[in-house]
Amino acid sequence: MQQGGNVSSTSGESKADPISEAQRLVPAMKQSLGDLVKVACETLIHRTSLDGSAEKMEGVNVIVSGQFDRQLEKFYSVCDKLQICLTTALDAVVQSQDSAEMYKMVDTCGSSETQLPRTHQTTLTYDQCLAAAERRSAEIKEMHDVLQEFTHSLET
Repeated sequence: MQQGGNVSSTSGESKADPISEAQRLVPAMKQSLGDLVKVACETLIHRTSLDGSAEKMEGVNVIVSGQFDRQLEKFYSVCDKLQICLTTALDAVVQSQDSAEMYKMVDTCGSSETQLPRTHQTTLTYDQCLAAAERRSAEIKEMHDVLQEFTHSLET
């Protein structure tokens, strides 16, 4: 049952954004931690009972210890996935902030008639970015033409 969940998460992993993936991993982490604590308690109870009894069963000790190790590895695995998702989300936020800051610097250089309508302070849609790039390109071409005319007039 868990293998089917892992297969679907790896195929959907590339499509899901990191925040959604992290939200999906939190319940799995809670479940894994609960299972880990349960196995740890069972191991502690088992070893306590063995310490009190005269007979030692090494085979059972190995099985109980193996269960604890498997649960610990599952917990670490979920924690690692969650760390990757959160790191990716943080990187995306930093890049978004850098991009917004850069756009503000470029935007302040333009004329007031090329200002974009802002729905949010730092968020632009793809169409808005495309329109801004086209406007900037047209402005640069116009400046280039004016400078060429000016240099032409200086030569004559």
